[in-house]
Amino acid sequence: MDLTTVLGISLALTIASLVVSFHGSISVFWDLEAFLIAFGGTFAATLINTPFPNLLNAIKSSFSLLFSTRYKSSEVIPLMKRLSEKAKKEGVFALKNEGKNWPDAFLEKAVSLLMLNFGAHAIRTILENEIIETRARHRSTINILRTAALYAPVFGLFGTLLGVIQVLTKIGNPAEVGPAMSTAVMASVYGILLAYMVLHPTAGKLRLRDDEEILAKAMILEGILLIRAHEMPSAVEKHLYSYVSSKPKLKK
Repeated sequence: MDLTTVLGISLALTIASLVVSFHGSISVFWDLEAFLIAFGGTFAATLINTPFPNLLNAIKSSFSLLFSTRYKSSEVIPLMKRLSEKAKKEGVFALKNEGKNWPDAFLEKAVSLLMLNFGAHAIRTILENEIIETRARHRSTINILRTAALYAPVFGLFGTLLGVIQVLTKIGNPAEVGPAMSTAVMASVYGILLAYMVLHPTAGKLRLRDDEEILAKAMILEGILLIRAHEMPSAVEKHLYSYVSSKPKLKK
């Protein structure tokens, strides 16, 4: 489980429970009409804006935040040093089973290019293209969430305007003004909560994970090229440590 995500969700639920306890009942904060306008409107607009497979991928990526990140750049350095040592002692073909336990096929592909004796320029080009494609895919997901976050407060405001209209039409009947005013207020509350407690934080965490994955893969790329150049394991380690501290970025 991802600790910060779980703690954030737990804190939000705790605060919500405390606020409800102050007023005695959750029904005070529940309005179905306002919920449908804010949440339903946001989802509908996002669906219109986004191809369905992309939207499913964004939802899947959002749920993945409950689990720890698959990529840790700090783990790449000892990994590449070990591969360098193994290649020095047994040759590059001894690395053929490496990468099987890596989160995806990137390391396995990098090792296969090394074993096939691809040139350094070819290895860099192939792997950099894959990294760029990965970043583009991740940024597409992040942009979907950020777009939905823009829609949510707007639909909350839309619900508020509808509620105000209902208040004006029922102003002569005090018994009906209260429910209409509740819809007006709660629609904005739901829209703001959806945008700033769910969508924006999720997009932000996914962006950080994207940065970590891109950095880890870029380090693997550099490590493979150093192994191909027959650098000493200590040199590989030292080079990658400096890579972490400077965190170079690929061109977008």
